[in-house]
Amino acid sequence: MIPDRNKRERVEAALVSVMDASDHDSLAQVFCQAMAAITGSESVALAEIDDVTIHELARVERPGAPSLLSNDRLTVGLAPRASTSVTWHQAAGANTPGQGTVTIVDLPSDGTRTVVFIDGQVDQDDRESVLLLVDIAGATAERIAGAERLRDQDNRFRSLSERIKALGNNDPEDIHDDRAAEFASTAALLTERERDILEDLLRGASNAAIAETHTLSIETVKTHVKHILRKMGANNRAELIARSG
Repeated sequence: MIPDRNKRERVEAALVSVMDASDHDSLAQVFCQAMAAITGSESVALAEIDDVTIHELARVERPGAPSLLSNDRLTVGLAPRASTSVTWHQAAGANTPGQGTVTIVDLPSDGTRTVVFIDGQVDQDDRESVLLLVDIAGATAERIAGAERLRDQDNRFRSLSERIKALGNNDPEDIHDDRAAEFASTAALLTERERDILEDLLRGASNAAIAETHTLSIETVKTHVKHILRKMGANNRAELIARSG
């Protein structure tokens, strides 16, 4: 629990900003800001480590503060990562006397090692909030990645729909590979209604959604879907999408 009310409000606002991040770059930046709000540190840096090379992702620091990632500020030799959970290290700027301690937080990862560098020590009470921040950031990163996959899938469906329309109008110039060309050539043999429903199927629409879009009964949609699958040589919707290229 954070006893200071003003600090608690700052931390809560920072955590919400992490939850609201819309892309990975902004997530990295607001993560550092939230870490600074929790720990009270004037300098926080987020980085990936590849062997002995440090790749900075984001940082927040007061004007004039020395970089946490400068060679004379970070002299700790990080041991090989042995855990996928949050782990804590302490390091001293041995080449810069009087600059104090750097807290290093290894973040959970099954891939590239990601580390937070915090100027100063982190109190035990604040560590609970840090763990909450890490969980929130992880969930937000998964949400962002999922949204990116959905956008990619939607773009693919749009492209396939355009290909189908092009061949339906005897305009195959946009078909670039044999598999897609064969699929679109077969689709061109469908009726106009069937081609419309095929586009819906490739977007992953349900029978109910298709029925509502085209003002049809569920049974009529099922019949159209059955005919489309047979004509396209697919046993089910998943195979139909796979055949689309």
